[in-house]
Amino acid sequence: MAIGAETLAGGQPAAIALGSWDFLSTALTYELEYQLDDLSEPPRSAMSKPGDVEAPTQHLKDGAVYRFRLRTWSNDVASDWTAYETATASADASAPGQPFNFSSSKAGSNVTLSWINPNSPNLYRTVLYRNTVNNFGTAVQIYSAYGGIAEGRNFTDFALPSGIKYWWIESYNASGVPSGPVGPQTQTI
Repeated sequence: MAIGAETLAGGQPAAIALGSWDFLSTALTYELEYQLDDLSEPPRSAMSKPGDVEAPTQHLKDGAVYRFRLRTWSNDVASDWTAYETATASADASAPGQPFNFSSSKAGSNVTLSWINPNSPNLYRTVLYRNTVNNFGTAVQIYSAYGGIAEGRNFTDFALPSGIKYWWIESYNASGVPSGPVGPQTQTI
């Protein structure tokens, strides 16, 4: 199972999956069944033609986890299904650039964070995180802004309790692929 993308008429990418197999016989056709892994939608199928060695799906929900399985058909008789495989649909696997010039300034118990968004055509949103320890993995999202390619941005984190605070910022494309965090910025309140 391979996740890929195709470009739509307007130039936007759309996620698809491509099931493939080794050629065995022109008497076989293949059915690729796919469904959201949370089972919130009914299964859909893509059918091959005799002799084909792959079958593409319809467009998939970007960022959603799907489950896939395959079976053969011959003379109107179906084989058993294969075991399920899961994969995440992604129309754009390329991370946007990282925000830069990330800085902070404190006034009382308020901290203003400033940065410049990357000059990336696939920038979708920028997310700001905060923690009370120097650990991005446990930081909490506190702000999200959409768009703004190469724009300067500010966010003020108001009325913070005393102690050391850490902030990171990260950009995402529309498929949810992150740039990797920038930071931390640190202030003691």
